[in-house]
Amino acid sequence: MTVLDWFVAPPVEHEPPAALVTDAVVTSAAVLGRAGEAEPVAAALALALRRETRAKAATVAVVGAGPTDSGGGGGAAARRAGGRLEAHGFEAQVRGRLAWVRLDPGDSQLAAAARRVALIAAPAVLAVTTPRTVALDEALAEQDLLVIVTADPEGPLARLVSNGLPAVPLVPVRPFTRGPRRALARAGIRAPRAVRHLLPPEPAR
Repeated sequence: MTVLDWFVAPPVEHEPPAALVTDAVVTSAAVLGRAGEAEPVAAALALALRRETRAKAATVAVVGAGPTDSGGGGGAAARRAGGRLEAHGFEAQVRGRLAWVRLDPGDSQLAAAARRVALIAAPAVLAVTTPRTVALDEALAEQDLLVIVTADPEGPLARLVSNGLPAVPLVPVRPFTRGPRRALARAGIRAPRAVRHLLPPEPAR
C-alpha cells in the first residue's frame, strides 16, 4: 500500500469536490490522516463542535487502526454518552469530555454505523486512518466538513486529496506536534485555537 492509497478515490462516481470553505454550519465532520495523527485532530474538532453546539460531551469514532489509549478520567456527561453507545452495541472508552468508539472499516454498512453514533452521542467526528472504500466514501459524503491531516497543506498531496472526494468542504491542517495541545486534545479537555478556527463564527444574536 502506498501513500496514495489513503487519498485516491475508489472506483465510484461523485459530484465535483467543493472548494475549501468553512462558512456553512458544521454539525458533523471527518478527519483523514495517518494513525497517530488523525485522532488528536479529530478529538480537538469534536471538542470544538461540543463547545459550538453547547453539548456536554462529544464522540470520536475511529475508522481503522490507531493508538488505543485506556479510558479513564472521563466526565459524567462523557460517561453517560459512553453508556448510551454501549447500550447500542458499541464498545466505548471515555476520556475527559469525549467518548471514543471504533468502527470496522470493512463494514459495508459503515455509513449507517457512523450515522447511529451521531444520533446516539452527537456531536461526533470520524477519525479515518484507513484507506478509502466505497462504504467509507458514503460516510464521508454525509459530513459537513472534511479535514485532511498533512505535514504539507500546500503541497501536491493535499491537492490530490480533493480528487474524487465527495462534494464536502475540505480543509488541510498540519499534524499536532507532541506537547500540551496534542495531549489536552487526546485527553478530551481542550481544543487548540487553530482547530476551533476551522468552524465558522457563531452568528450574531
